[in-house]
Amino acid sequence: MTTSWPGYSGTQPPHPAAPPAGGDGTAESEATRLLCVAAHQDPEFAERVIRDVLEEEHRAVCPSYGIDLVPIIRHCLAARRRRIVRDALLLAVVLVGLMVQPLLTFFFATTAYFWYGVYRLATGWRRRGLSRSMLLLAGLVVGFWVFGSLLTLVVSSVGAVATGASGIASGSRLLIFLALFGVVFGIVFVERSRARDIMVKSLSARAFEPKHAPRASADDERRLRRLGDQQHGNVTVYSRYSPFVGAGVLRETWSFAVDLARSAARPDRFGYDGGPPVELPPVQVTDLQRWVTERLSRLGDVHLYGGDRLTGLQLQRQVFVNGQAIRGSELFLPDPHGAPTIRIDEGMLQRIAHDQTGPVRQYLCVRASSWEEELVVSFFLHMAITGRTLFMESTICLLPPIKPEYHKVDSMPVEMTPGALLQLLKSSLLALVPAFCAAPVELAMVLSSPLRRHIRRRSAQAAIREDLGFDYGAETSVRELGMADGYDNYFQRLDADKFRKLVELHVFQAVVDFLEDRGVDTSALREHQVHIQNSHTINFGDNANITGGAVSIGAGATASSATGGQGPVGAAGR
Repeated sequence: MTTSWPGYSGTQPPHPAAPPAGGDGTAESEATRLLCVAAHQDPEFAERVIRDVLEEEHRAVCPSYGIDLVPIIRHCLAARRRRIVRDALLLAVVLVGLMVQPLLTFFFATTAYFWYGVYRLATGWRRRGLSRSMLLLAGLVVGFWVFGSLLTLVVSSVGAVATGASGIASGSRLLIFLALFGVVFGIVFVERSRARDIMVKSLSARAFEPKHAPRASADDERRLRRLGDQQHGNVTVYSRYSPFVGAGVLRETWSFAVDLARSAARPDRFGYDGGPPVELPPVQVTDLQRWVTERLSRLGDVHLYGGDRLTGLQLQRQVFVNGQAIRGSELFLPDPHGAPTIRIDEGMLQRIAHDQTGPVRQYLCVRASSWEEELVVSFFLHMAITGRTLFMESTICLLPPIKPEYHKVDSMPVEMTPGALLQLLKSSLLALVPAFCAAPVELAMVLSSPLRRHIRRRSAQAAIREDLGFDYGAETSVRELGMADGYDNYFQRLDADKFRKLVELHVFQAVVDFLEDRGVDTSALREHQVHIQNSHTINFGDNANITGGAVSIGAGATASSATGGQGPVGAAGR
């Protein structure tokens, strides 16, 4: 296929070789297992994954760092099917109650629905905004008033007919209503019991097997095969501002510039004095990337001392491009009505590395993972040569561990002990009101899912057809949906800092050696290294944060650190 786009043209193989899904061990990782647990514990997580990842047809797939999407989505679909049955049974109980004891059932159901709606509005007003939340609250009040006035007349008539036909006494109807309430609790209890059974028998650390994940429908399995192929590529098509989608929270950035014309033999000569032009050393971005990659790869050598070796080290050259900038690119968007390409060949990677002035940028991505892929530190190293200047920039991101509530499966016994039964009864009681009140909305949302998917598809196709700046970029990261606000363990904090320091040290040493071998003066670069690596302070207090100070040393050098946010991670979310 011939590609044509401003700055890039050439021949791109139609389907560059793809790694097998889960072939890098991510399918068996602890992070994958715990996110499969999240599918059964967290309905909002499951629905976000299904809606934003599985059912998305035009956006790119977000990179999966340390996880395999296929078993996670399969468990999300299985959890949705189980909850559909539960919600349908709960609504059936309400309908029976309206026939047996209409006024009492109507009063109880509408009161529960109303106050649950108020609770959801109150807890989500920050996300929606105050004005929108107040508008929804007003609509909720008016809607329940109108609905209540109309439904009171209807259910009274229906109840009178049903009562006359059945001849059931008022006391008996009250007992039946209480029995129906018990049935509601029983439905929720059975659903929670089934979810617990799946988690302890299939998703515990001892029993987890990704290949045994529940199979989906034929259409969903076809989409899963596409996702499994596209979750690990060398192209990231991102949405909006930050290109590093899926890498977690931003921890730190730094950059520097080096004058390649400043010779180590004549560091006082800058070449701007009007004399003959200074001959530049033979420095190429691809050669520097190859040199740095070779030096960093030694950190994973099994012969290294254990304290110096990074066992989960991965290095890859990655291309980043905004989802609104690929319109008209046969390289990244061969089919405007399909999803973007997430894998290009080596020749195109080399070409992009030498031309980093447009909307496409290439980075050397260095990932260090530990704690069974629950802790992932990512370094994105950008190198570019403009005239006589080498520019290098680093962005460091952190994926914190999985949320603590998803770890609770490992403390559940397989056998139903008295303590486990008491805990199950307690969790069912706590889930009773949310499950009962959300059942009509959740069931309506699921049943209308094909219609809403059709509307989204038609809207996207219209935006693409009319060239309205459709954004093909990845938006939702499954790994980020399940990440905690901070560390679970003190040593996770130390490991993250160790990874950062080790990689930074070897990157600087590799660049210095590469430039000195070519006769470039590196004295300013050594100053940058010292100030960047020493600009961090560690506070071992109760609310300890690892922070980095902002540094600017010499011409063209900057260093900044992202701090704040919630939890001890100390990084601002995007």
